[in-house]
Amino acid sequence: MRVTNRASTRNYLRYMNTALSNQQRTNERLSSGNRFERISEDVSSGIRAMTAKTELYKTEKHLSNVKSINETLTAAENSMQTIHDQLKTVNERLLKAINGDEDPKSRKVYASEIRALRDEIYQLGNSKYSDQFLFSGSNNYMAPFQVDDSTGDLLYNGIPVDEIQLDTTDNKYYYMDNGVKTEVPLNDEIYMDVGLGITMSGSDIDPSTAFNISYAGPEILGFGVNEDTGFSNNLYNLLTDIANELEQESLDQKKVDELQVHLSDRMDSFLTNITDIGAKTTFLTNMENRLKVSADNLEIRIANLTGTDYIEESTHQASQIAINQALYKMGSSVIPMSLMNFIN
Repeated sequence: MRVTNRASTRNYLRYMNTALSNQQRTNERLSSGNRFERISEDVSSGIRAMTAKTELYKTEKHLSNVKSINETLTAAENSMQTIHDQLKTVNERLLKAINGDEDPKSRKVYASEIRALRDEIYQLGNSKYSDQFLFSGSNNYMAPFQVDDSTGDLLYNGIPVDEIQLDTTDNKYYYMDNGVKTEVPLNDEIYMDVGLGITMSGSDIDPSTAFNISYAGPEILGFGVNEDTGFSNNLYNLLTDIANELEQESLDQKKVDELQVHLSDRMDSFLTNITDIGAKTTFLTNMENRLKVSADNLEIRIANLTGTDYIEESTHQASQIAINQALYKMGSSVIPMSLMNFIN
C-alpha cells in the first residue's frame, strides 16, 4: 500500500500537536500548582476537594470568630485585673485609716486618693476594644456607665445600679419602675458561633452550642444593696461611701470596719469574675489551636487532592522535551524542508 506525502505529513503533524499539547498541559500544571483545572478531569478528587474546601471555609470562619472573641475577652480580663489592683490599693489605704492614722487631714488625703481610684475604675468600666464596649451587654451605642449629676451615684444604661436586681429564673437584670418590674434596657446576651454546632430553641439560642461574648456591667462592678448593712454592692458607689466616711472629722469606727469587710467581700466576688473570664480565654485559646490544626489538615488534604506532584510532572516535562526534539529531527525526513523550517 502506497503512503502519500500528504498522509505522512498529516500523521506527523497530529503526533507533533499531541506532543506540544501534552507539554503545554504539563507546563500549566507546574506553573499553577493545580493537577487539574476542571472537575470533569478528575470527578472523584474534584468532589472531595470541594467538600474539603467547604469544611475549610467553615473552620476559618469559626477560627476568625474565636480569635476576635479571645482578643476582646483578653482586653476585658486586663481591664478587670487593673480594677482589682486598684481595689487592693483602696483596701490598703482604708486599713491604714482604720488602724493607724487618726489625723482627719491624713484621712482626707486617703479619701482623695480613693476617689481618684474610683474614677479610674469608672473609666475602666467604660473600656472599649475595637469600637466595642467591654461591659455593656448588648449596648454598643453609648458608654454603659454614667454618673448621676444630681446624686453622684452610678447609672448603668441610665438605671441607678443600686436599684438593679437579678431575676435568677431567667438570669435577667431588672428594676422597679413605678412598681412595675422592668428589664434593664440594652442588656441582652450576645452569642457567636465558634464551631460548637449552634442550635436554636424556637427564637432562642441554646447557650451550650454557642459562646456568650457579652458581659453585663452590673455583673462586673456589682449591683443592688446589701440587705443586712444597707451598703451598696456596686464598687463605684461603695468607694464613694468609703471616701465620704473618711472625710468626716470624727471617724465612726464601727461603720468603717463594716465598710472594710464589705469591700473585702466585693473584692472576692470581683476576683471570681476574673477567674471566670480567665477560664473562658483559656478555653478559647485551646479551641483556637485546635481549629488551626484542623485548617492546616484540610489545606493539606486539598493540596493532595488537587495539587501538582512536582517530581512526577518534572519527569513528564523532561520526557516531553526529549520527545519533541526527536519529532523535530524526524520531521526533516517526513515533510518538506520549507514547512519544517516554519515549524522550527
